[in-house]
Amino acid sequence: MIHMLFIVLARHYSKNWRTYIQLLWTASRSPTTDVLLLFRDIFKLCHERRRPSATEVLVECLGCNMSLLITDHPSGLYWGAFLRLLITSVRILQRQEETVLSSSFLARLKDVLPSVAKNFSREDFTSARYAKYKSLVLLLKLSEFGDPEVSLCSLTLLSTAEPGLLQPSLRTSPKLTQSSPFQNSDDASPELQRRAILILLKSVITAKKTVSEDVNKLAEKVFLDWLAGEDETHGAMDDLLLSLVHLYVDEDDMLLNLLVTFMDFQSDWYKTNHYQAFFCFICPRRVFHLFLGAICYDHTVLIDLLISETSGVSCIHYLLRCLRVIGDDWAEFLLIPRKMNTYSLETRKRKRVDELPLVHEVSSERAKLCLVHLHGSIQRLHARNLFPYNAGPLLQRLAGCSKL
Repeated sequence: MIHMLFIVLARHYSKNWRTYIQLLWTASRSPTTDVLLLFRDIFKLCHERRRPSATEVLVECLGCNMSLLITDHPSGLYWGAFLRLLITSVRILQRQEETVLSSSFLARLKDVLPSVAKNFSREDFTSARYAKYKSLVLLLKLSEFGDPEVSLCSLTLLSTAEPGLLQPSLRTSPKLTQSSPFQNSDDASPELQRRAILILLKSVITAKKTVSEDVNKLAEKVFLDWLAGEDETHGAMDDLLLSLVHLYVDEDDMLLNLLVTFMDFQSDWYKTNHYQAFFCFICPRRVFHLFLGAICYDHTVLIDLLISETSGVSCIHYLLRCLRVIGDDWAEFLLIPRKMNTYSLETRKRKRVDELPLVHEVSSERAKLCLVHLHGSIQRLHARNLFPYNAGPLLQRLAGCSKL
């Protein structure tokens, strides 16, 4: 009832959001779960009605009072509402242009991140898995800022989390990949795994860019522990790559996020230190072959990804970077399937076929044909002004396929 009353008042004060928000915050010195959810709804209302000044006031109030919202032992419902409020605010800020205000908010937000890591593994919550899921959603969104303190918090969280959170299995059934992240199960949900692994990889990349010794040491430890666990589980890097593709294949946005992150690892820094094995196994040519195989070499799937509002930017970003590497040596790209298929046959001898749904033959001919068809389709869309981006650079990269 109170919630609805405040929403009605929000509409009444729509011409003077600052007055309304300041009045509301003053009246809510001891926020409850309902008050946090109310602020989240107001955030969304301001954004939907395109009230940037109101959003700024909300961010300012939330940032200044951030520490007051944290309690030593929050209840599950309160903690979940608090995480939802933070996620909504970060999502809205990411959609706006970078401002001093958002930088200031991020600085205040970092003060509560240790509490996020501290409460991640609590099992006394009535909805512990929900809280874990929301914590990972928040940290994944914040990872886009490339901030060392965010990475330190993320790595601290992952270092104390249950091992299964970072160990996807090749034996995961298709039904399980569709399951809820909040179900009661002894195994980590694929929904949680997808976000946790992406957070780990992005944190390692951020660690490389910082001089902080603490961040670098922790990144190296968590990463190497993850690889060691995967080596015990899968027995080979190729198994790990297959399990990752299998884990993300039904989530277009996150799969592309993973592929772009793999490209971020392609620098000499990773080639000459403890990440060397990982650097070699995520060779862009190998990954691209698996990606095309996972979408059955269907160029229309790539078109759908390219023109999608949610995945378009990530897809064109990945294709431009990947095709530049592949285009430097098309001959090598066409030879890769021989090596991969040899491994596939050996793997099938060691394990049951139905346990390896993505271990299949990759084909250089089908890959080439897919790219040729993609080139032709984009050309036609571009000629009719139907392609949503500047297609010139992508067409130029794809043109090499037609000459093979």
